[in-house]
Amino acid sequence: MTLDDCERVSKSLSALLDQADPFPTRYELEVSSPGAERPLRNLDEYRRFIGRRANVRYRVGDSEQVAEGRLTAVSDDKIELQLGEGKHLRTVAVPLVDVMSSRLAVDLSRH
Repeated sequence: MTLDDCERVSKSLSALLDQADPFPTRYELEVSSPGAERPLRNLDEYRRFIGRRANVRYRVGDSEQVAEGRLTAVSDDKIELQLGEGKHLRTVAVPLVDVMSSRLAVDLSRH
C-alpha cells in the first residue's frame, strides 16, 4: 500500500462519512498502512515476505539474539535468514517456537 493509496481511501471514505454523518461529535479520520517495518505475526506473513529483509529477536537457551537479514525460507517450524554479504554470507535457522518478535526491516539496497 502506497501513500497515494492511503490518500485515495481517506478522501473517498471521508466523503462517504461526511454524507452519512454517523458520529454525533467531531471526528478525525486516519488511514494508514502497517509501514515499512511491519511486524511479522504468522507463517503466512513470513511466507509472503520471503526475499525481504527481516529483524528477528529470538531465544537461544537462557539468552536472546537478534538477527537481521534476508528471509530466505519458511517451514512449519522454522525460518531461515541470510546474513552478511559476499564472503561473509551465512544462513541462520531460527525455530519458530524461539521467535520472540520479528518485523520487516528497511532494505536500503532496494532504494
